[in-house]
Amino acid sequence: MNPSINTAVEEHFRIPEGFSRFGLTGEFPAQQLYFEIGEGVWGFGRNRASSGPGSHEILNEGPGGSDQNGRQICRLAFDPREIADNLRLERYPVPQGNGGNPSGLVRSAYYTLRPLLPVPVRKYAQRRVLRGRQSISRPSWPLDRSVDRMFEHLLELVLSTQRLESIPFIWFWPKARPCCILMTHDVETEAGLRSCDRLMDLDDSFAVKSSFQIVPGGRYRVDQSTIEMIRSRGFEVNIHDWNHDGRLFHNHRVFQERAVKINEYAARWQARGFRSAVLYRKPEWFSALHFSYDMSIPSVGHLDPQPGGCCTVLPWFIGDMLEIPVTMVQDYSLFHILNDYSINLWKRQLAGIMDGNGLASFIVHPDYIDTPKANKVYTHLLEHLRQVSSDSGAWIALPQEVDRWWRKRSRMRLVQHGKGWKIEGEGSDEACVAYARMEGGRLVYSFTSPHGAELETKMNMRSDKTGGEFLA
Repeated sequence: MNPSINTAVEEHFRIPEGFSRFGLTGEFPAQQLYFEIGEGVWGFGRNRASSGPGSHEILNEGPGGSDQNGRQICRLAFDPREIADNLRLERYPVPQGNGGNPSGLVRSAYYTLRPLLPVPVRKYAQRRVLRGRQSISRPSWPLDRSVDRMFEHLLELVLSTQRLESIPFIWFWPKARPCCILMTHDVETEAGLRSCDRLMDLDDSFAVKSSFQIVPGGRYRVDQSTIEMIRSRGFEVNIHDWNHDGRLFHNHRVFQERAVKINEYAARWQARGFRSAVLYRKPEWFSALHFSYDMSIPSVGHLDPQPGGCCTVLPWFIGDMLEIPVTMVQDYSLFHILNDYSINLWKRQLAGIMDGNGLASFIVHPDYIDTPKANKVYTHLLEHLRQVSSDSGAWIALPQEVDRWWRKRSRMRLVQHGKGWKIEGEGSDEACVAYARMEGGRLVYSFTSPHGAELETKMNMRSDKTGGEFLA
């Protein structure tokens, strides 16, 4: 067996050690390629089943002998940890679309002139750059769960090769919540900062607490009293880049200099989270930022200036920092790139994320909901989120609450308790034992022990067969 493979599966689901029994088929080729993992799920990396550039062969998987206890080992033609890292950290060839990706010089010039450009000019430039991006096949638009679905597929293999009725694991969210919803507000201008109090009133009227990402580096004046006022109302304050000029990750020396200043403000404002401007990012540099979590990597980045995406709707760790991905299209992209003043796309994305028991993470800017038309759309969204939470029990949380929960969950473990299982570790009183099993050819999650505890709820994992479109 390969400990790295089995640990990756165990960490994702928090299943007890020993259930996952995977090995590798042999030495891998050096070349990394796209390939298919199960039906409709893609990966990128080394794969013994791939035969050449652009190969889409389904992975070679199957029984591969037994361990010393006579339990079946399933041999894989790829390393799931490598594939998960490649997708989450965007280590795959990122398609640019028809508009390409602007050079560093062009991007620098744009952000220098951006404050002086009329909004119609900005929209025109952005639409030219982003045109054709929705047709890019990887990541899948408007939702890509390839990492999550790869691990689901591996759990199915465990159930089949071990001939298990079910597998216990620690449920993804506290108190058996089916999914999580985050509302975040990036404050880009002084006008946006002035409207924060009004925006908190609106959020509060729908029982939604949110986080405000504030730019510390002189883009606008921020008094300590403003930070304290936001927190006193039960909202959260995080750091938003340094000065929002789009250059934070352009040069490593400049990044290091700015990271020192960013960290100083993080300590001054007691901010636990960070988000870069315009979602520009280089995860390999994140270690210089002294935050508990980051929120800069989109699940699918087709409509963002930096394309790509992490292909997951669940948090994960980059070293000691938790990554909380942006999984919903931003308000600016919805209004000004797609010219869509409805919540239909948000509802479709949310339905797919709930279907995968994931995280719906929104960015809504105070600066872009400053018109009656845009404000009405955001109000409809809040109404929908309140209804979803009421109907399903979805957890509407702050980013810092997700960070604390995910860290606790990562340290919990399942231990046998009589004929069943119990969870040990900090926060176990909020955690729930769930069971995965196959039903009608699909993976089903429930809180029912196969030996008889009462049923609390049940979530069906429906496969995404439509290249990015999903059942709603």
